[in-house]
Amino acid sequence: MKKLIMGLLLASVAGGASAKQCVGEVFVKKVDQDGAWISTDSGHLIDFDSYSAGDVMFWLAGDALTICDDGTVINHDDNSEGQAQRVVKR
Repeated sequence: MKKLIMGLLLASVAGGASAKQCVGEVFVKKVDQDGAWISTDSGHLIDFDSYSAGDVMFWLAGDALTICDDGTVINHDDNSEGQAQRVVKR
């Protein structure tokens, strides 16, 4: 959360730079055993890059997430983040 707040503050100070848009209050529903994808309670299906999959595979059902339009997915429960290659809302 601190990173998100700092990012928003820096974007507003930079003048003209637009802040990324994020959706919070999203929770993990299911995690692929290899961390390649997750599904959420809000109907999102998120595919991760291979670098992020190593961390994502340890995320748990019920973990709270924030999904941003630049592909950043922040897990607030284990204080990590992943980079999505694709986010689909079902």
